[in-house]
Amino acid sequence: MVYSNSQYDQIPLSQRFIRNYVRHAARIWYDFNFDSSSLWSDVNVNMSIFEYIWGTLFKEINIAENLEILDKPVFLALGRYDFVVAPPESWNLLCPKFQNLSMHIFEYSGHSPFYEEPDLFDAKLLDWLSW
Repeated sequence: MVYSNSQYDQIPLSQRFIRNYVRHAARIWYDFNFDSSSLWSDVNVNMSIFEYIWGTLFKEINIAENLEILDKPVFLALGRYDFVVAPPESWNLLCPKFQNLSMHIFEYSGHSPFYEEPDLFDAKLLDWLSW
């Protein structure tokens, strides 16, 4: 269905967020035809939190700052086909700054390796937790 701007503006912001997420499957999922709409059934999106995270936090945060003093183990799970964030190779300059980093690139995942490769994700996470 095609909406005019005025019709689209009538849809609550949280519903527009969900529609855009579902519509951008090719950027989010390994299977670019995946219809994630069922995952959003009965989900209430708190847009205030999303607006703060994307509108303020992500603009201001410097993830490279103080990594050298971070002494806690870090598990970094990245999907090879995640086109919502920077590619896995973008971490190459940051990885050496961590004291204790375990990074895994999931070759058949997009933004949600825990969903797309659940068995491998669980195995990697459990292995990391067993240290």
